[in-house]
Amino acid sequence: MPSPWRQLWQLSPRDWVGLGEIASITVGIELGLTLCSFTSVLRFLMRPRARCIPADGAAAHQRLSRFTAAIFRRWPWRLKCLPRSLILLTLLRRRGLAAELKVGVNKSPEAFQAHAWLEHEGQIVLDTPEVRTSFQAVLSLARCP
Repeated sequence: MPSPWRQLWQLSPRDWVGLGEIASITVGIELGLTLCSFTSVLRFLMRPRARCIPADGAAAHQRLSRFTAAIFRRWPWRLKCLPRSLILLTLLRRRGLAAELKVGVNKSPEAFQAHAWLEHEGQIVLDTPEVRTSFQAVLSLARCP
């Protein structure tokens, strides 16, 4: 199996652009969540798009999800579920693809837990299908791109 550095150098120019886009969105969302309220960040991300980059539907969605997941596995710091979901939501919306942000809670006797994930056409994105049974959705945000 090639080393991560070798894999990085084997990326296509299109993938390099995608990597740059993901890196800039990640820094922006991390700063936004640190310096602003969650509501302000959501309002900014969910504003109507004036123009969308054309995409070929499900194929573009799957490719972008896999590419984003691969980058998140190699990211210099561990991204929590909310920033990961917001980053992919932003990428999908930029390409005119709809996605629904879900925030759920698991109130077990041991501890209170919260989790954020995305769904696209009823399918869970960047997460396991068990998320629906483990967490009760308390917030669901969907907006057409």
